Amino acid sequence: MESAAIRFAVLYWFYTKPEVCLNHLDILRQLNPALAIYGMYGGPSANIADFCACTARMDDCYATGAPADPQWRWRNGDLLLREWYQERGRFLPFDILVIVQWDVLLLAPLDTWFRGMRDNDVFFPSARPVEAAGSWFWTSDPSEKPSYEEFRNYLRAECHYDGSPWCCEFVMACLPRMFFEHWLRIGRPAVGYIEYKLPTYAKMFGFDFHRCIDLDTFWFNPEDRKAYSWRVALTTRKEPVHLLRVIAHKLSGAKAWAFHPYVDKYPMSKWDWIIMPAGDLIRLPSRWLGREWRRLAQQWPYLRSRFLVATGPVRRRLGLRKENLTRFFRT
Repeated sequence: MESAAIRFAVLYWFYTKPEVCLNHLDILRQLNPALAIYGMYGGPSANIADFCACTARMDDCYATGAPADPQWRWRNGDLLLREWYQERGRFLPFDILVIVQWDVLLLAPLDTWFRGMRDNDVFFPSARPVEAAGSWFWTSDPSEKPSYEEFRNYLRAECHYDGSPWCCEFVMACLPRMFFEHWLRIGRPAVGYIEYKLPTYAKMFGFDFHRCIDLDTFWFNPEDRKAYSWRVALTTRKEPVHLLRVIAHKLSGAKAWAFHPYVDKYPMSKWDWIIMPAGDLIRLPSRWLGREWRRLAQQWPYLRSRFLVATGPVRRRLGLRKENLTRFFRT
């Protein structure tokens, strides 16, 4: 994919499920044969050998020196990206880097979404000012708000930037080389969280935001709960997108060709198209029942109390004691 001689490249960010990563990589390579695909491994160093087949599909691969703690890697993914560029990426040829995480399934060439991007453009899914994000966890939750305020104070005191912070849902991104060069000059890179840190840096550095409606995520906050449906293709919910939803999108004529989180292999042969949907049909009811059972278990104390209140008059007429009934409804 070339746009006015701009060189695009892919950074595939992976750390788990080697067989799924290999499947997604094969699809990415088939749809974008002319693009360089670089890899960034962010998992435990002891497991890198499990991904030999994946690294063989890449033009280059770098294993980050991330701590073994998965919680640290989850919260500090931007530091891994910064390390990749500082130690490896700055020596590789590209003008704009398309960052794709392992659980993103892309079923169209990248040119579909990023044609026309300039080397002073950035792309973040659903980028918006923080104040437009509603009750967003990373800025409103009591456990995260101090970190966000520390980030704001750092921008004012050391970067002399008092503009409005921006945020996104970082399932993928497009960043030009100059963004990384500016980013390396940041004095305290560990302050803040990636989903508001990088979009705000992009605003502070003066980059323009490329908009792609087809790659907007479902912004999941309490105000949006009723809007969530099977039509959602890109989301940061933990509940994965299943193959049956992908098929439904295709049959409905929807333009969504990117799905997240898609944590299974995608059919690559006629035999796969027979076996995999059948497997989903078998698994999905059991997953739904498990989810409903957990929801019922959480609500059981409330349901039990409501039952005892509602049956009070009947129990008194029949002479049933509450103590005798409650033994059957213990959690």
